[in-house]
Amino acid sequence: MKTYDVLQHLVSSLRDLYRQGVESAKSSEHRDQSFKLLSRIVKLFQRMDRMEKSAETKPIIVVPMELYKILEMWQTDLPPQDGSCHPRMMELIHFLSNNVEPVYMLRMFVLWSDDYDMGPALYGIVQKLLRTGSQSALEHELSGSLLRLKYERVRFNKMNQSNATGIVVGIGDTDTTNGKNNSSNSNNGDDNSMPGALGD
Repeated sequence: MKTYDVLQHLVSSLRDLYRQGVESAKSSEHRDQSFKLLSRIVKLFQRMDRMEKSAETKPIIVVPMELYKILEMWQTDLPPQDGSCHPRMMELIHFLSNNVEPVYMLRMFVLWSDDYDMGPALYGIVQKLLRTGSQSALEHELSGSLLRLKYERVRFNKMNQSNATGIVVGIGDTDTTNGKNNSSNSNNGDDNSMPGALGD
């Protein structure tokens, strides 16, 4: 529980930082530096979201909701534009798309579309996120399948080696036994022939 409290405090501090960063980035003079700060913060949020979660506690961070709040703060002083996004809004969205995993951005867009008109300008970004997300999911699935295949191949090779060793050992034992049996039979033959010879 102590760790959870510490993380909550950290999230609260990061929120204060990104609020300052968003306000500072509205000025073109400070935008590059402020975007670098935002990049670090959203990457930390994503790492925290991937941490092991307890069923007994609330999530420490909900990344799509934090992204939604950043966009909302960014557009507070922008004039409304029917059917399209303001160029400054597009600048932030492009920036976030390059620094946030596709699944988080897509979920953020779902939240955004409930309250705001996305406009055709965002369709291309959504399509790109869908392609990137599906590709990364496929690569992850393929890498897992390849690992399983590699494990099965190693296990199969070990079984073959074990079987081959068992066959060789079995052949060796059979030869030795047969040799002993042959020797014993020859001895028995000698023993049986000896009385006859003596008798003769």
